[in-house]
Amino acid sequence: MPRFIQIPRFLQMSRFIQWWKALRDLPDYRNMLSERQEMIEKAVARFSREQAKANLLWEKSVQKQNEALATLQAALKENQTALAKLESEVERRSLERVEKSLLPELMDLLDDLWQAVAAMNEVAATKPEMMEWAEGLRAIHTKGEKILSFWDITSFTAQGKPFNPALHSPVEVIEQPGISTPMVAAEVYRGYIQGNRLLRQAKVVVAKPGAAAGAADGVAAEAAAAAAEDAADDGRGTENNHGDHIKLER
Repeated sequence: MPRFIQIPRFLQMSRFIQWWKALRDLPDYRNMLSERQEMIEKAVARFSREQAKANLLWEKSVQKQNEALATLQAALKENQTALAKLESEVERRSLERVEKSLLPELMDLLDDLWQAVAAMNEVAATKPEMMEWAEGLRAIHTKGEKILSFWDITSFTAQGKPFNPALHSPVEVIEQPGISTPMVAAEVYRGYIQGNRLLRQAKVVVAKPGAAAGAADGVAAEAAAAAAEDAADDGRGTENNHGDHIKLER
């Protein structure tokens, strides 16, 4: 028969006491765990509230930063627009200053050069050795016209064309038989245009119909000639600064 190991009584009693104490302290453990659970829940709730406040503050901060960034971008765009307007205004005023001061002087200089070229051509007709001088003056005149072309300014020829008080400024009126309407007999100074805008009228000698014109043509011719003479007497059109838009046949 197997022999059973008997546990001493005092050991059995000790284990019983441990169990009994454990059972006795079980409610305390439950309360302690409940308190700890409650503390943890309160801590989690407090952390959640603080996290929500932090998120709200962060969102407000981001919103303020976005608003500040939008304000700065708007200010930058406004400054860029103002700078562009200022640069455009400076460029416009600079061009106006050039057009009002430098360009008229350059056009006058080109007129003098053109007169010198014409005079040298007449001299070269009898003295061929002067042709080189005439060609040199013509080359200088051509360079001056290229400078004007940067501003889209070109000259137009008036000689041999019907008199147009909008384009031609008469400095003298002469009679010429065989024509029915006033014509430009000679061109003293050329006119200049910028695109389709008239900068300066051509200064011309106007030929009005002589006594040989017919009766019907004579009435119209006399009226046009009178207008040319009035313009010459008044000195009208020596300079045209009104920026009239015209259509020219060069």
